[in-house]
Amino acid sequence: MAAASPGRNHQDTLELWRSKLQEARVQYSLAVKKSQQASRKSGLFRSHDSGLAIEQAQREEAAALQEYMRTLVIFADFPITGQPPPEA
Repeated sequence: MAAASPGRNHQDTLELWRSKLQEARVQYSLAVKKSQQASRKSGLFRSHDSGLAIEQAQREEAAALQEYMRTLVIFADFPITGQPPPEA
């Protein structure tokens, strides 16, 4: 059985991180929508629970953005450096 060529391995790793980037972008978009919905709902019904819901949604949005940005940096750096990410 022949070993995979270095170019193929590079391409496979790039595709893996492209997929991870796409998933992170989707998760961030969903978190933004959830945060916006919580804000709209709180405008209709002011309560302690609605404030907590907004805070939770904003924390989730911030975490999703952080993960998206982390993944974006890895995805952007890999083709330049040629070094596989530590998680690859």
